[in-house]
Amino acid sequence: MSRSPSNEPHIRPLFPVAQSIAALLGPLAEVVVHDLASGRIAAIWNADSGRRVGDASLLDIEPDDVTDTWGPYLKRTRDGRPIKSTSALFRAPDGTPLALLCVNLDTGPMTQFATMLQDFLAVGDEQPAELFRSDREEQLRLLVHQWLGERGIALKDLKRAERIDLVGFLFDRGVFQTRNAATTAAHLIGVSRASIYADLRRARGDGAGREQQA
Repeated sequence: MSRSPSNEPHIRPLFPVAQSIAALLGPLAEVVVHDLASGRIAAIWNADSGRRVGDASLLDIEPDDVTDTWGPYLKRTRDGRPIKSTSALFRAPDGTPLALLCVNLDTGPMTQFATMLQDFLAVGDEQPAELFRSDREEQLRLLVHQWLGERGIALKDLKRAERIDLVGFLFDRGVFQTRNAATTAAHLIGVSRASIYADLRRARGDGAGREQQA
């Protein structure tokens, strides 16, 4: 960190704030305090940009500007890395702009980590049929969560009408043609076997729920 010892006293209260932000975000965040009276940098922490105290701020803040905060907005480092930035204006009691506090967060490492995590979590769209051909419970679980995911519904929040639609969906996929499927579905959905039969009758619109020896 570097800061100007000759800085005006009215800017100094910003230094502990800026220093605490820099300590919290670590080397990924460059934190700068600009003295608007002199148009120069008054203090800087984690100076990744290569700027120093006393460098020109190159800002264009006017006294009649009404905005006090900006961002987050995009910037780039000298080597092209993305920077997520915010700026906050510090005014005198009469409204005169005195200083600008800027936080420039290097999001490059986090973007790389997010890409690595996405690649790590990625799986194929389908399970290999030769491995799961006989695993009816796994197939049922996939169908249930496919139906829930397409509708943005959590299993624990499933209402009766939605459950009937789900059971109808499973029937259309041939789930109840296998032995003990109703018991497996009841366990997975969290209802009784009798409820599955009742939902199946309603889904089919007739009284044939027990025709399927599930």
